[in-house]
Amino acid sequence: MDRLNDALRWGWGYPSLRPPQRLAIETVLSGRDALVVLPTGGGKSICYQLPALLGDGPVLVVSPLIALMEDQVQAARQAVSAAALHSEQPGSMQWQIVQDYMAGHIRLLYTSPERLVQTKLLEELKGNPPTLVAVDEAHCISTWGHDFRPEYRQLAALLRNLSCPRMALTATATPKVAEDIARQLDLRQPEQIRAPVYRSNLTFRAQARHDLKAQLRGLLGERRGMCGIVYCRKRKQAEELAAYFADQDINCAPFHAGLPSEVKRETLQRFLGDQLDVVFATVAFGMGIDRPDVRFVIHAASPDSLEAYVQEAGRAGRDGLPADCILLFGQDEVGLAYFFINKENPPPDRRRSLEQALKRMGQFARTPRCRHRQISEHFGQSIEGGDCGTSCDVCRGETEVIQSNEAAIVARVATGLVAELGGRFGRGHLAGVLAGSKAERILKWRHQNSGFYGALKSYGEKGVIELIDQLMTHEVLITGEHNGYPVVQLGPVVATNCPPLSKPLTLRVRTRSKLRTKVSMSGIEQQIFERLRDWRRELAQSWGKPAYVVASDRSLTHLAKIRPTTVGELTAIHGFGAKKVESLQGELLPLMETIVAEIDNGRVE
Repeated sequence: MDRLNDALRWGWGYPSLRPPQRLAIETVLSGRDALVVLPTGGGKSICYQLPALLGDGPVLVVSPLIALMEDQVQAARQAVSAAALHSEQPGSMQWQIVQDYMAGHIRLLYTSPERLVQTKLLEELKGNPPTLVAVDEAHCISTWGHDFRPEYRQLAALLRNLSCPRMALTATATPKVAEDIARQLDLRQPEQIRAPVYRSNLTFRAQARHDLKAQLRGLLGERRGMCGIVYCRKRKQAEELAAYFADQDINCAPFHAGLPSEVKRETLQRFLGDQLDVVFATVAFGMGIDRPDVRFVIHAASPDSLEAYVQEAGRAGRDGLPADCILLFGQDEVGLAYFFINKENPPPDRRRSLEQALKRMGQFARTPRCRHRQISEHFGQSIEGGDCGTSCDVCRGETEVIQSNEAAIVARVATGLVAELGGRFGRGHLAGVLAGSKAERILKWRHQNSGFYGALKSYGEKGVIELIDQLMTHEVLITGEHNGYPVVQLGPVVATNCPPLSKPLTLRVRTRSKLRTKVSMSGIEQQIFERLRDWRRELAQSWGKPAYVVASDRSLTHLAKIRPTTVGELTAIHGFGAKKVESLQGELLPLMETIVAEIDNGRVE
């Protein structure tokens, strides 16, 4: 008998634990600390929810966001008694939750680091001490991480009074960040468990941003009716794009921290309830999003670090089915990011960390190497075979690449013009000169007389801008300032003569991207899936729960293929544990019998 897998099948309906999950659970059940780094969708929550079901006492989970707590409580209750304790609850509710915990009625209790730091909660829980403390999103404790939260730094001192094991969990930690997490949380000789960050079901693409609305029109048009997130850097942009695409008959809404609480709550409920296809959001729409059937994540601007990008993009395809992650990048956002760094004026170590992260993000976007390989190497890992082969734009042959010899010529021409003009002009002006533009601004300075005028005309003005941005990534050129305006200047790589570049440059997307987001189903299976999706939506609304808590897309796909009509057949469906079968069989089996009868009678084709 395997009690871990038996409990997993009973409570969650999954056939077996993945090896990293099993190691994490066995480690803490044996009384040892664990540092767990699993990619988004890798099943981190099971690592502490299963011990709450099987262990000798309750589990305390420290989580950074109320939305994340509430979401996970909803999902956990299918298998274990769970509750969240946070500041948005009335005092009477908080008191009752503590009483229920003390009485042993709650096995899994979520709270925030602020709640632990600013109150005497741990003192209140002493009568029923936790047998495990799990710190979720643990990268928030590290100044080298992408989402630093000062309150996390105070956890170690608070937890010293507890003798139970500790588990730190994150989806995004480089080896350096992982080491810092272990040190800051004072983990005692932790078992370090790290799963591959590579997720083959995600197709990564990076494209230069030139006409955002037009690009989004194409991308969203190809994905109409699919569930997705579009990340925006500014609140105003999220609202404007949501309004624009709502007029284009896209079922969408904006989400950002500045919206009223009731609006944010309604948007989140509609999105999780399968009533909203697309959310235009800032990073405020973040760690609380646990919908598994997100088919695409588009970034309208680059995040400030590769860790942040991987975490946000990783919200796509959590059900293991194909999904797209598309980055639209531009050089202007780099200057904005540096502006905010200067405004924050962080300590030198933190500043260096932020600036290095920006540089690495730019390299990811513009370097024509396998996207998955770049991500894996950033997190200290590798992919078997070196590259992904089919899961990014580079490996799929969707990017046109300038090889090193031609790149060296381009670099020599661009740096020659920058030197000739004394580093006093911006990238748009330089691109105009190199592309042979006859715009007034070019003629005003008589730059049509330059020996470099029109030297890169064949690439077009937008293409030249992208090449200049590539040269900035390689530090052949850098951003400077002249009379208060951003300008392009010679970078540290350039000496008396520009050397050939060691890496090629990405010029433009040559072919139209091919969708991988559709799951392979027959015509009948697709019709059954859509009927099951309608049923799920209605049931989720009546229950007041997210649609995926009723059943995930992967479960619906399995139902459409297997078409179970008995309880025994229903237990074989992916994600259908004993408790879920018990709660759904009364409605689902009659529906499946009706669908099967219609197929037999030729009413479904």
